[in-house]
Amino acid sequence: MEENRQRRFTDTAYIQKQITADKDGKTLRGDLFLPLPAEGKYPLVICSHVLGAKRHTMHKYCRIFASHGAAAVCFDFGGCGESDGDPLQMSLLTEAEDLKTIISSACEWDFVKRDMIILLGESQGGAASAIAAAEMKEYVKGMILCFPALNIPDVFEELYPDPSSVPDSFYFRWLTLGRKYAEDVRNYDIYSVIPEYEGPVLLMHGDNDDLVDISYSEKAAEVYRDVSYHVIEGAGHRFRDDLFEQAEEYIFSWMKENRMLLPERSDRR
Repeated sequence: MEENRQRRFTDTAYIQKQITADKDGKTLRGDLFLPLPAEGKYPLVICSHVLGAKRHTMHKYCRIFASHGAAAVCFDFGGCGESDGDPLQMSLLTEAEDLKTIISSACEWDFVKRDMIILLGESQGGAASAIAAAEMKEYVKGMILCFPALNIPDVFEELYPDPSSVPDSFYFRWLTLGRKYAEDVRNYDIYSVIPEYEGPVLLMHGDNDDLVDISYSEKAAEVYRDVSYHVIEGAGHRFRDDLFEQAEEYIFSWMKENRMLLPERSDRR
């Protein structure tokens, strides 16, 4: 890891470093936000970005977590930003595999309190987090899902009901995807997978979301065993300004309730 800057947010200083994880000979590149003094062990929040975005879009979360005394990381998924990989070979399921690689790597980082790894994801990053948590549930203390794109299998079933009609590449919303994206989620029953994670889940969704209908989160709230579900009134497919502050309040209330923050510096030893 290479330190590149030190910042102060609210009352807690932190350092920001570059960090990497290796997956099948390819490098996933990310940023670590580590509270000062950068010693001992901290809870870790792994923040996952939306479809086609880059990790810097999750810095807003990472800074806030670091200001509350938790380490936070955000990575470019494979084929995005600075991470290795072919964008046309990316899919929801490859992002879940990327996230599993990051979780495994995090268990080896010397600053991580291994029994306190939390996932946070927006949109496709939320859906990937839900899948990864189900498949690595013994490593995940809790999960924060922000407008998770659990509709992806349905969207592509509707777009390409005939598997043979999927082109090698196609333009979807704001980026070009490859055939693998559609093929990976064909007949994928996401609601039979995600309940395998039985730990605490914070689920938030805007009632004006025009990309992922809120009904998908309502269904998720029904299948999770331990869920705190909040509708962010007036929010679309992002939490902005005062609505982001509302989501932030829900996040830290939930984290305190589930003892995911360390109240005493000595607890990080």
